[in-house]
Amino acid sequence: VYQRRVREAVVSTQSTGMNVSGKSVLKATATLDISPQNVLLLHDELDVPLGKFKVKHGGSANGHNGVVDTQERLKSNEMKRLRIGIGRPSNKEDVRDYVLEDFTKNERSLLGAMRESLIDTVYQTLAIMLTPPGGHEARLTALNAALEALPEWVYELSG
Repeated sequence: VYQRRVREAVVSTQSTGMNVSGKSVLKATATLDISPQNVLLLHDELDVPLGKFKVKHGGSANGHNGVVDTQERLKSNEMKRLRIGIGRPSNKEDVRDYVLEDFTKNERSLLGAMRESLIDTVYQTLAIMLTPPGGHEARLTALNAALEALPEWVYELSG
């Protein structure tokens, strides 16, 4: 059983729009003297199915405007990212509207059902980040494998 123990972590939420989220991340990292590799950015992800989430270290923003803005403002792509799946609409032209839509009642139920696993994943990722350097990638890969092994979230569609 994973213990929820983290030496020290700061949780910051933004009041700006998602596309300019880097502004608040930059302010927090500058104020608290935190390097980009010690940032865990949680964001929605089209390429991960709704009800799933994955941890990623660095790499491309895959066109996610908020991640692009954060990488540009921090001048780094070395942050860890918890990619929370929202799935992709069937019609690629609908992506802009899709990401701005409210979740349906059924989708909110699904997200509620996965909340504890998501919170545990945040704690596990933070614990990995707070261990001495070396082996982070292997531990994050193992964490993602464990996340893949989770059963599909079951919820009842009503209407």
